[in-house]
Amino acid sequence: LRTQVSVNLIGTLLGTQGFLPHFRQQRSGHFIHVASLGGIVPMPGEAVYSATKFAVRGFCLALALELQGTPIKVSVVCPDSVRTPMLVREALHDSSSLSFSGSLLEPADVANAIIHTILSPKREVLVPSFRGWLCKLGDFWPGLMSVLYRLLDRMGQRGREKFLEELHERLSTH
Repeated sequence: LRTQVSVNLIGTLLGTQGFLPHFRQQRSGHFIHVASLGGIVPMPGEAVYSATKFAVRGFCLALALELQGTPIKVSVVCPDSVRTPMLVREALHDSSSLSFSGSLLEPADVANAIIHTILSPKREVLVPSFRGWLCKLGDFWPGLMSVLYRLLDRMGQRGREKFLEELHERLSTH
């Protein structure tokens, strides 16, 4: 609990606090923080992770409004699930099926979104944008998640099984 809150949220806050005076002094800067689509839609099985990413997203959107009218920009990038060691851990140990309910991103997909955000700043970047907008619907109808969760859970369980099969194949060929 403390580790997730410290890394995901406190790290973001302290990093911003550390750089903000320098950005103000040089009269330019661009904060790009990474949250998650799990910071838009609640993720059963990953409540603490989801809460920290909701907090990072809220912090970035609020800070962007605070710095509006200054030369300092704030962006929050919200990717879907990415093929990383964290995803392997989730597949092996966690109960979150939502992480596997869509197409998995590669780290390069997130890197490209960040590069695009540097070149064309936006307050919020959803990766992939279509799935991100589907998550945003939950902001308008919070009860929608309760209705859709069974379907998403089944899709996610199938996606998790497929991911584990691919992982097993990769490990057995090495």
